[in-house]
Amino acid sequence: MTTVEVFHKGDCIVGFKAHGHSGYGEEGEDIVCAAVSAITQTALLGLQKYDPTTQSRIAEGDEPLLEVKLKNPSHDSEVILRTMVCGLEDILAGVPQFVRVLHIRTEMNTK
Repeated sequence: MTTVEVFHKGDCIVGFKAHGHSGYGEEGEDIVCAAVSAITQTALLGLQKYDPTTQSRIAEGDEPLLEVKLKNPSHDSEVILRTMVCGLEDILAGVPQFVRVLHIRTEMNTK
């Protein structure tokens, strides 16, 4: 299952972590993984464009991972991340057995 953890601090989204294989199809041909990857990687590109201090970590292989932390959450980053969540929740509605979106309230250090 692909899991996306969305980290909230107060009313603001301050980061996310996407990990795992959905198991919908064969590795390399899994359209659910591809959709989640496209949405989360596009969010990262947008965040990096509007806030170059955005921190990210990417790992591939047996346990794929994309982790993003914001140092300076802003209105722009909030719009980007809420749009990402909308896209992920749309996928979740169609194939809930392959995707999980968790909203985590945190006092995560964003610095």
